[in-house]
This record gives sequence, C-alpha cells and structure tokens, in this order.
Amino acid sequence: MAESVRVLLAKIQNELLAGDVSPARSRDLLMRSTALIGNCGAEVVAAEASFAVVLLAHVDAVGHVSQARVRAAVTPEAQRVHAARGAKELAVELTRSLKAALRSLEEEMRLS
Repeated sequence: MAESVRVLLAKIQNELLAGDVSPARSRDLLMRSTALIGNCGAEVVAAEASFAVVLLAHVDAVGHVSQARVRAAVTPEAQRVHAARGAKELAVELTRSLKAALRSLEEEMRLS
C-alpha cells in the first residue's frame, strides 16, 4: 500500500530534524517535497469541493449562511479541508527550508 502524503512529509521532516543531511540527500528531499506540493494542492481542491457541497446542504436546511457555516465547520469535510491545507503548508515550508539549506551549502563551497 502506498504511503499517504502526510506520512511522506513527516518522514522528510523527521530526517531534517535529525540533522546532518548530505547535499545529495537534500536535493532528493527537495524534489520529493516539491512534488508533494502538487499532490497537496489537488487534495485541497477536492476537499474544498466536498466541503462546498456540505455547506450548501446546511444553507438549504438552515436558511442563513452564517449559521450554516458554523454547522458545516464541525463536519468531517471541514476537517479534511484543514488537514489538506496544513499538509500543503508543511510541504511548502519544507521546500523553502531545503532550498535555503542548499543555497547555504553552495555558498560555503563557493567560498572555500
């Protein structure tokens, strides 16, 4: 069974937290995290579409958008949207961190 995007991001994050990642491994992790951003983006779109259907059903049932938003916010679809956005943000931040680390390594090599 394939690992979920969240598991893959957690593995990248744990490897970076452990420290002392080689430049070649950093490049590999950067490729992976960049690719996962696309997967996360697709999940955000799908999750938001599912949530929109739930929100619309609540608007139809309640009649007021503000009340419907409150009711829809506690549904599994809303949790899915939050989780997808969180995973995407993590992927973006990991990518930024890896890019910064690689730039630093390149600068060190250039100066030595």
